[in-house]
Amino acid sequence: MKRGIVVVIVIVAMGAMLLFAMQGRDKTPAAAGKQETTTSQPAGKSGPDTFDERVAAIKAETTEKYGENIEWLDSSRTDFEEERQLLRKHFAEEFDKAEAATKQRVILEIAKVDLNGDGWPELVWRIFHIFYHGLGTSGKLGISYHDENGRLVHVQHFPVTWTPIAIRSTDASPWKELIVGLKLYRWDGKHYSYVEEPLETLAEEKYFKVTRDSDGRYTVTVYDDGKNILDKFRKLVEPKVSFVNEEILRASVIYDNRIEPTVEYFDRKNKRMSRHYEIVLADRNDRVAYLTEDNRLVIRNMFNEKVYYKEVKRDFAPLPKEERRKAVLKVEWERPDVIVVQYLAGPERRVVTEEIVLD
Repeated sequence: MKRGIVVVIVIVAMGAMLLFAMQGRDKTPAAAGKQETTTSQPAGKSGPDTFDERVAAIKAETTEKYGENIEWLDSSRTDFEEERQLLRKHFAEEFDKAEAATKQRVILEIAKVDLNGDGWPELVWRIFHIFYHGLGTSGKLGISYHDENGRLVHVQHFPVTWTPIAIRSTDASPWKELIVGLKLYRWDGKHYSYVEEPLETLAEEKYFKVTRDSDGRYTVTVYDDGKNILDKFRKLVEPKVSFVNEEILRASVIYDNRIEPTVEYFDRKNKRMSRHYEIVLADRNDRVAYLTEDNRLVIRNMFNEKVYYKEVKRDFAPLPKEERRKAVLKVEWERPDVIVVQYLAGPERRVVTEEIVLD
């Protein structure tokens, strides 16, 4: 990214509560132009759950989670006129539609802060308008910068929840971290990325780790021999991870009320993920044997069927679809090019054992 002003955009969608707060606090030109330090306002009511109390509670929870060395951004609705005009010019078409539809002016809150420690202040700004309202308290955060011609170039946009924004310095990077909605975002060299924060480590071996994350999902982290991260993939259901060999990991997940797990493989050496397999009977090195929905036994390369693929059709016992796995009693690799298959054959369910040579 070229040296210039980086703009962090938070387009806050606050629902009906934010509209009420904006109308109650900023319904006159004088109020809208009043100099103040503020954050977005999810509610305008008084009592035990006022806006200021909610902000204080969020700040306390954030400080407890991320430590005392965080800084809170202050914003102004009147300062930084030059930058304000540039932003309005860049989003002129969008703002015009919003203001024409509602007869309410888009409110910009802007703060200046040096995010990357180079001595040049960046801009952090928010938008308030009913045009950006949505369900709940979600919003959108974006990263932009000025090029040499003074144009705003947007690097990224990603959704965030409503909250005051905090920043935190780190030894790992000159770029400060962003904390929004109790979620941590870290500069990765190109943009800010959400940092998964595991609540619990469920399994950990030399080449992988399985964690349960704060959003209720599960992350499998795969390592190289030096414990450097090769890849991460996420699952809605807790996966069971094991080894086929030192280079290939097996991840099994049982969805809903199914009996058989869905299996996929990760090749550490070539950094690639396989397709999903439903009824896996056996695996060895980079080959997997599985049963198809029409009762074909398939042996193939896990990652590329063009490398190796073989189908075996036998008179497997006719069982209900959800029980067809029971027709195959055993599949074992006797040698790299020979598998032994034992299965129930025909309606009478005869036990048959045979060797199958793999081409």
